Amino acid sequence: FYNCHTDAYVVIGRTRFTVKELKGLEPGDLVVLEDSNLQNLTLYIRDETKTILINPNMDLELPFDEINGGNEMAGDAEAKNLWDSIEVDMYAEINPVKISLGDLKKIEEGLVVDVAALYDNKVTLRVENKIIGYGELVIVNDRYGVKITDIEEKAPAQQAIPAVKTSVAAE
Repeated sequence: FYNCHTDAYVVIGRTRFTVKELKGLEPGDLVVLEDSNLQNLTLYIRDETKTILINPNMDLELPFDEINGGNEMAGDAEAKNLWDSIEVDMYAEINPVKISLGDLKKIEEGLVVDVAALYDNKVTLRVENKIIGYGELVIVNDRYGVKITDIEEKAPAQQAIPAVKTSVAAE
């Protein structure tokens, strides 16, 4: 039983964009996740969530000169039509990882989990459970961010993150 594995989705954070801003994303752009915390990530396992405490990998921090200092899309805040002004949530997640049920049982409140292997995984960007792009995890000031490497033009049907029933926080 303890050696059986299950898929865990690791959500890094979330931010809001207008549809117009989403359409303007390109490889090389940097998305800062407004709703992220360097000290924790959220595990989604089947229909349960668990917030895990982590030690952030500060090797992911971008040097100040690599950050353009502002949101280039902010100047385009006025959308040309109603549809472009609609705001949506974008989530960043690390590709699913396998975790043994034994390791999952060991995660308890207050425990700091070693997730060093997660930092090497590709980050997937989703809107409404549809993949819109991929990137690399970075740290910008006190938040996680994603440096976009690929944008999906036409995303094929993708596996969605399971619906969440309950939430357990380890703080």
